[in-house]
Amino acid sequence: MTMLKTLALTCRAMQFAFFASSVSFSMLAYAQDPNVFTVNQGGAPNIQISIAGFPQLRAGLLETCYVLAENRGNDDSGIVRIWVAFPDNLQWQSVGVQPSSIGDMNGNTYLAFDISPALGGNVPIPFLLAAPFNSYLAHKPFQISAWVNQQ
Repeated sequence: MTMLKTLALTCRAMQFAFFASSVSFSMLAYAQDPNVFTVNQGGAPNIQISIAGFPQLRAGLLETCYVLAENRGNDDSGIVRIWVAFPDNLQWQSVGVQPSSIGDMNGNTYLAFDISPALGGNVPIPFLLAAPFNSYLAHKPFQISAWVNQQ
């Protein structure tokens, strides 16, 4: 919500402005005229996901990976579920943010994190991954995927 106005508004106008998604005022107008501002309805969060970490993992050594959830929208976000998937032959460990759901299906491990990124904010989700000691899997390419589901 953007409010460019002196604080000479009535309580009724302030309550109305509080629930609006965006409010804009004329810089020269005062609260004497009830029609000096416009309320624009709408706005929504826009959650963007990125993954950061080493492109290669060493056998048995835990390396830190991050999923970064950013709210680039024009409204605060409610709770969103961030999913992360990687091959189930990789060892993993959570750090800080604990998964709200863990599963294994079709050769992949799935982790879900419930977060609530504020407008313009981001939430880093760190976790540790390590490659297995198996020589057959030592040089096998793998993929980490992440996506978001709004609840």
